[in-house]
Amino acid sequence: HGAAAGCRLDAFELVPALLPLGVALACFDFSGAGESGGDFVSCGFYERDDIGVVLSYLRGTFGFMKLGLWGRSTGAVAALLHAARDPSLSGMVVDSPFADLWELTKELCLAALPAATGVNFPFSPLPHVVRLVVQQRAGFDICSVCPRKASSRCRMPALFSRGMEDALVASWHLRAIHAAYRGPAHAVELPGLTREGPRPTSFLARAAAFLASTLGEARAAEAAEATGVQQQVRAPPSQAQSTCLGLVMEACARCSAYRGAKFLHCGLPGVPGPGRPHRAAQCPVRFTGRVTFRA
Repeated sequence: HGAAAGCRLDAFELVPALLPLGVALACFDFSGAGESGGDFVSCGFYERDDIGVVLSYLRGTFGFMKLGLWGRSTGAVAALLHAARDPSLSGMVVDSPFADLWELTKELCLAALPAATGVNFPFSPLPHVVRLVVQQRAGFDICSVCPRKASSRCRMPALFSRGMEDALVASWHLRAIHAAYRGPAHAVELPGLTREGPRPTSFLARAAAFLASTLGEARAAEAAEATGVQQQVRAPPSQAQSTCLGLVMEACARCSAYRGAKFLHCGLPGVPGPGRPHRAAQCPVRFTGRVTFRA
């Protein structure tokens, strides 16, 4: 969950996406958030230890051996920091992380000063003040919170995402993490979305199918089929169509024949209304397998 108002209730939107795939979901509040005790959050530094405690509990008490992480904002950063020291994880979904807390602090301080003073400063001592205050009050160095560096020690499959309208964390943060990551990874940007608010059903379906396949609970095709059936039963028609699109995108991402292709938003000839996404390959491709879509 996020660093401000986020809590375990944010995970409710994942329930209809994961449970039909046979994936159990454990939700918790980090220290300093939700119903958990604590006076502050640490943008991932101490939260990674919370993740370690929860995973140890799941392994020791319930016997779960295949575990994955799904985190957003602070949760995404904590997931990366923990994954760097826990190679037993099967996979991760990492939504809206930052690459380096020190760099983010400098960006936010430099952006805030002109708004407050009306003057552009090429350099500001404010980030150093923030760093000192955090060290004194919270007991950690913000320069040590660097998911980009942690990504270079991660090997498990990962799906990265961010809202394209995220006004807090610039897009280069996700690109830097993706470039440093040492395991198999996909990165997607969600048009029209910020870092807050619910994610579209199409993304939830794609991410759930991805995570289920890394956990080995269902083959990719079975996961996609189960998600599509369950979501269409529970969701309005418009959401069901969005779910189908998410499953198509995930199937294409897993097919080597579509490597190098991208989604384009364009209108169909002679068909009024908003543009629809189509698959556009850079060169002719041949696919010998079979893809079945069931309504």
